[in-house]
Amino acid sequence: MSLQDIRLQDRAIEFLRRSIENQRLSHSLLFFGPEGVGKKLSCLTLAKALNCDIEGPFDSCDKCPSCRKIEALNHPDINWVRPEGAGNIIRIEKIRLMKKRINLKPFEGKIKFSIVESAHLLTEEAANSILKILEEPPKNSIIILVTDDINRIFPTVKSRCQWVLFSSAKPAGLKKLLSEEYNMTEKEAHFLSYLSEGRIGKAIAMKDEETLNWKNEVFDRFTKNNIIFKEDPFFFGNKREKILKMVDILVSCYRDIFILKNGGDTSLLANIDRIEDLKSKAEALSTEKIKEILYETLRIRSYIERNVNPKLALSNLVCITEQQDV
Repeated sequence: MSLQDIRLQDRAIEFLRRSIENQRLSHSLLFFGPEGVGKKLSCLTLAKALNCDIEGPFDSCDKCPSCRKIEALNHPDINWVRPEGAGNIIRIEKIRLMKKRINLKPFEGKIKFSIVESAHLLTEEAANSILKILEEPPKNSIIILVTDDINRIFPTVKSRCQWVLFSSAKPAGLKKLLSEEYNMTEKEAHFLSYLSEGRIGKAIAMKDEETLNWKNEVFDRFTKNNIIFKEDPFFFGNKREKILKMVDILVSCYRDIFILKNGGDTSLLANIDRIEDLKSKAEALSTEKIKEILYETLRIRSYIERNVNPKLALSNLVCITEQQDV
């Protein structure tokens, strides 16, 4: 894939292009934005473009030995630093090794790349260790920090980088892309464009994981009962990642109900194929109750994401939804 093939990130890619053309691209970059919008793909593609063996317009050819090696993640001049071990963090030892490698001359490429994934997981020691090399990177080298939580990046680290924002796509644009290029039906593309929150990587992953096959089973249980049966193995018996996806579907349901309750545009509904069920729920609940349940569902999702026991979190959600609407 070349830079021109990266979709729905026109501003970020154009910024990189212009910076390179004007010889103003920083050697210390911070790619930030939601997970699943193309940040890591852009790192890989930028590395290919700047190391491509084929002369011509600036981009990667995807055919030369350099492009193929970088695509296969086995180029000796492209170093990926990832969180690992207990706590899933980036320790100072990893940064010391990165600095040692980047100070060497390129083995076979034009520019050495060091790409730090989930840079918000740098320990304080690791963040302090990386400061000097961010400020004065070696010649013919680029360091890219990648994060989906810029607020957790140390201010001293952020101040030494050129920021590049990668945004979520608008649902309409993502829906069109999913329909035209990923062989999705209109209903599939519509639902996933909203459930993924405009993140193309997440939408494609959910399609591959067959989220749509059990989406309606979640919805059927949601409409038949207030939300879920206590001790329902369909909800309580699954792994954390699948439970999170189920909760995402429940969030989309209450979001849709809130839109209907307040006379919003029905084209904005994620679950437009279940509009009659949604209308029935909207009529049965007050606006305040819908807001309360939606808020609690989002809060409980964040608890599950932070490793709170899913069964305990879902049990709390059952209690909230069973409380009488006033």
